[in-house]
Amino acid sequence: MKFLVICGSALFLLLIISSCIPSNLPHSLIKIGGIDGLTNIENNTLQWIPEGEKGGAVVMYECRKDGGAWYSNGLETTYVWDSYSEGLHSFEVRAKKKNGTYSETLKWLFEYADKPDLISWQKCLGGSGFEGLAGVYTYNSIQLTADGGYIVAGTTDSKDGDVSNNKGKADFWVTKLDSTGSLEWEKSLGGSEDDVGQFVIETADGGYVVVGYTSSTDGDVTGNHGNSDIWVIKLDQEGNLIWQKCFGGTDYDIGQSVLQTGDGGFIVAGITRSNNGDVSGNNGDWDIWVLKLDESGNLIWQKCLGGSGTDVSHTIQQTTDGGFAIAGFTSSDDGDVSGNRGGFDIWVIKLDETGNVSWQKCLGGSGNDWGRSIQQTNDGGYIVAGSTSSVDGDVERNTLSAVSNDDVWLVKLDDEGNVEWQSCFGGAYTDLSYSVTQANNGGYAVIGFTESNDGDVEGNHGGRDIWIVRVDDMGSLVWQKCLGGTGTDMGYFIQNAEEGYVIVGQTDSNDGDVEGNHGNIDIWVVKLL
Repeated sequence: MKFLVICGSALFLLLIISSCIPSNLPHSLIKIGGIDGLTNIENNTLQWIPEGEKGGAVVMYECRKDGGAWYSNGLETTYVWDSYSEGLHSFEVRAKKKNGTYSETLKWLFEYADKPDLISWQKCLGGSGFEGLAGVYTYNSIQLTADGGYIVAGTTDSKDGDVSNNKGKADFWVTKLDSTGSLEWEKSLGGSEDDVGQFVIETADGGYVVVGYTSSTDGDVTGNHGNSDIWVIKLDQEGNLIWQKCFGGTDYDIGQSVLQTGDGGFIVAGITRSNNGDVSGNNGDWDIWVLKLDESGNLIWQKCLGGSGTDVSHTIQQTTDGGFAIAGFTSSDDGDVSGNRGGFDIWVIKLDETGNVSWQKCLGGSGNDWGRSIQQTNDGGYIVAGSTSSVDGDVERNTLSAVSNDDVWLVKLDDEGNVEWQSCFGGAYTDLSYSVTQANNGGYAVIGFTESNDGDVEGNHGGRDIWIVRVDDMGSLVWQKCLGGTGTDMGYFIQNAEEGYVIVGQTDSNDGDVEGNHGNIDIWVVKLL
């Protein structure tokens, strides 16, 4: 049991955190603001104690919820709020005194929200090698499947543990989990060189499409143009290979995100340094490269986006008008890019359905700002997650970080890309985000990693932890949670589940929240309630 004593001008309030919410509910009443500055209330009982009332004794306490009518609570100094609904709420209390005057009103703002205090289950996937490239942090992703389970994409160079039939150095690795995280099947796909899987979707026919990149020219891989190509593979429901396609030129080409489009085909976002083969229109150095494929993986159109500097995409989403939104970062200020504020900026691009630029926005300051995730929001705008080392321009920072360290940066845009609000979160060390989702009951959930244990960060297990940040609709912090052990733990993707969230990242820990690591770096899947 926790106690917090808060002093108003005429009342001392004692908040008692108790266990009045039924245990089967995966939600909590969470404090997000108010006169006392408290930021976390896990349950729903309030008690206040009068102290030194001026103007005579208290004749009654009056309360109101959500700005409604005041009602008497008699001389009872306890209130239990056990019939609230999801969303934002307020609670106010004042003391009426014998001389007819009132004490100052004390007001709290709450959200009945999905605070994940409970790890429902966690699963380490891998073998004794690296689930990723040794010494390189490669991304992985997870999606809910129609049968209530999960599909996970990543990379492995293991040949034992959960991994079978690895064909070379590193393979695409696709794992199918049931609703409790148990492994149903796994597939290694690739050739004798490095094949890196990064993003997976379930397709309308019940199969899967995975995107990443390949340096192989044998095994499952045909058609590589040289160096690394974007590699797109189509699997059936059991993980058997239906088709595969290599896209690129003679330089380096990397695939990072894929979606199925309304016409049954696919949109792929990646980066390229080529300007031959399948690639045309490169603006210089690395460009964002967008490919539209038909349902059989044949190339319909492609677009290079960028300038003479480095331009990198991370995620693409189809928008409600049939076009696409991309989040990444850029060091250019020419070509397709305008408005760079210095160094790398987050770059958000809105394309029409044929890949033409409708608008583009650079977001950031004079430091480096990295965009890694975008989602269209219910109001038709966009939420963008990334990180920033800037302290000027579009960025307002209120953490302990030195200028050289990154904070998680969350930016809300309207439907034309104009900034509505922005929020920074972190501590004294590096804090990055990789994925954002609009929560089922409003607000947003962000995942990445933190090296801090101060400022906005509490509960770091040591080194790098996966860090989940939950904010309300205006970007104010609702709750945060660190997940991991004493090793290095990084979160790459978060998705709403029926209850709570499912997340995927990687870990080399085998303590704290982590159990079952097979050795070195494992893919780590966590289901939160």
